Amino acid sequence: MRRLAALVSWLVLCVGWSSASVQVGSFQVNPVRLTLIAPQTTTAFTVTNRAVQPVVVQFRVVAWRQEEGQDVYVETQELLVTPPIISLEPEKVQTVRVGLRRPLPTTQELTYRVYVQEVPGPPQPGVEGVQVMLQIGMPVFVRPQTPGAPVLRWQAQQTADGTVQLRAHNAGNIHIQIQQVQLRWGQQPETTLQLSEAVYLLPGQMRQWSATQFATRGEVGQLLRISARTDQGVLDVEIPVGVP
Repeated sequence: MRRLAALVSWLVLCVGWSSASVQVGSFQVNPVRLTLIAPQTTTAFTVTNRAVQPVVVQFRVVAWRQEEGQDVYVETQELLVTPPIISLEPEKVQTVRVGLRRPLPTTQELTYRVYVQEVPGPPQPGVEGVQVMLQIGMPVFVRPQTPGAPVLRWQAQQTADGTVQLRAHNAGNIHIQIQQVQLRWGQQPETTLQLSEAVYLLPGQMRQWSATQFATRGEVGQLLRISARTDQGVLDVEIPVGVP
């Protein structure tokens, strides 16, 4: 009796950490983050087939913005990826080009993601279960023509149960990526804020976390020392803690 063909499930990886390349399953992408700086309007990346069989990969572009701490993606024609689909034999490498199809921004960075998707092949005879296909969401940043920089501003409040609500706001005109945050309050031991992944803060956007690791309630106005490891280096600051 013939077995059912495999179902297809997509595994999406939105690249956060600032590694030079990433490999998931059958293919490798290098680099995994692209930046266009005026007057540059084109760039490129490579895809390498690390599997023992041919692989087909296609590309999809979305505009990327953030609303209330959440990523929002919308289909766009503002970036052109060529070729739009490739077929690679084992261990072969293909260069893929990315071009901006709109004028360079003047005052604020533009942000996109290029999704690199493995195209499922025909079901193998006798195979059943779930076939996991891979999709990498690669950030693309287009810097404004006006010189810019991220401006990371912090606020902190402590609730009645001792939880510290920590808020980070990017007041600059280009993104910043927060990779790790360490906190020290008074004489309490230093604690590391639990981030599930590196966090991008796009221009004008805010993220909030709760730090529940503090054992005792501090005094209002006491300084909280914050050390943030980012793609702009380590940023240290001291801010007073308020109450809601």
